[in-house]
Amino acid sequence: MAKKAKEEEVKKAKKKVKAEKPSKKVAKPAKADKKVKAEKKSKKGDALAAARAAKGKTKAKKSKAATKKIIFKAKNSELKPAWHEIRIKTEKDGLLAGQIQARRFVGAIEADKDERKIADLSQYDMQTLIGIQSRLAGATFHPTGRPNKAGVPSRLAPNAEYILHARLAITKEGALKANVSKVFQEETNSKGRVKQVELDKKDPFVRKIRRVNKYLAAAFVHAVMPPKPERKSRRAKAEEE
Repeated sequence: MAKKAKEEEVKKAKKKVKAEKPSKKVAKPAKADKKVKAEKKSKKGDALAAARAAKGKTKAKKSKAATKKIIFKAKNSELKPAWHEIRIKTEKDGLLAGQIQARRFVGAIEADKDERKIADLSQYDMQTLIGIQSRLAGATFHPTGRPNKAGVPSRLAPNAEYILHARLAITKEGALKANVSKVFQEETNSKGRVKQVELDKKDPFVRKIRRVNKYLAAAFVHAVMPPKPERKSRRAKAEEE
C-alpha cells in the first residue's frame, strides 16, 4: 500500500511539472506581438515615405510646368537676324547706369564697317533699346551687393563700361533667339591707343551679364528694321575717294 501511495505521489508530481512547462512558453506570443508591431510600424513608415515621395514628384512637376520656356515671336514679319553691339555702364554701386548704346550691324561687327551698314537703335527703335536695358538690369541686379562666401562679387564692377556682342536669330517657326556671345572692356595701351579686350567667359562679371540670355529675346518682340540708307551720288563718292 505504501508503494502504491508513493507511485501516485510521483505521478501527481509529474503532472504538476507537465502543467508548469507550458507556462514557460507563454512568453513566446509576447515576442510575436513585438514583431507584428514592428512590422506594422515599418509598413506605416514605408507608406509615409511613399506619400512624401509622391508629393515631391507632384511639386517637381508643378515647378517644371511653372518654369516652362516661353517662346517670343517678332511682331514685324520683316525683321531679320543681325549682330548688335551694346555698350553699358555701371554706377559706383555696381548697378547699371542710365546710359546705354546699341548699334545694329549688317553682317559681322567690325571696327572699320561702312557707316551705312550700322544703325543706332536710339535713332529709330527706342522701345527695343529700353527692352534691352531693362533685361540687362534685371539679370545683373543683386539686392545687397555683398560677395558670396567664396568672395565672388554679386554685382558688376563699379564705374565700369562693358561692350557686348549680341546675336539676334530667328528660327524657321518665327521664334526669336538672342544671346550675348562676347563681352569686352576698353583698355588704353602705353601708346595711348584704346583697344577692346575680350573678357574670359569664366569671369564672374561676364557670367552675370550672360544671365540675360534667358530673357533677351523678349526685348526684340517689337523691333523694327532700320531705315534704308540714302544712296550717295557719284559726286559724293568721288569726293570721298
